[in-house]
Amino acid sequence: MVRIIGIVLVFFLCWPVAGRSAVLSGLYQTEVQVPDQSAASQKQGVASALLQVLIKLTGDRQMQARAGAARLLEHPEQFVQQYQFNKKPVIVNNQLTLDERLYLWVSFNADTLDKA
Repeated sequence: MVRIIGIVLVFFLCWPVAGRSAVLSGLYQTEVQVPDQSAASQKQGVASALLQVLIKLTGDRQMQARAGAARLLEHPEQFVQQYQFNKKPVIVNNQLTLDERLYLWVSFNADTLDKA
């Protein structure tokens, strides 16, 4: 009986942790619009994406003005885990158009970024 109570207690203690991890997914990834797939556009896009992620993590919309953020944004590629270019249709007044926009989706390495 004591063993069953212990198992139930452990289950309920772990329950909130599992729920919280689902809420935090996507914190280290974002998508930014880019003009093309050139190296220069990719570098600028990764920097913009990193700034967006830093704002998400800190809640500080003035993050770009912080000295620590400026240091991280000098070489944002060191934190990239994955990236991918995606074309998405333009929607105007809830209607799809024939136009497309190019986006750069970036996922940053949480461990590396947290240690920076």
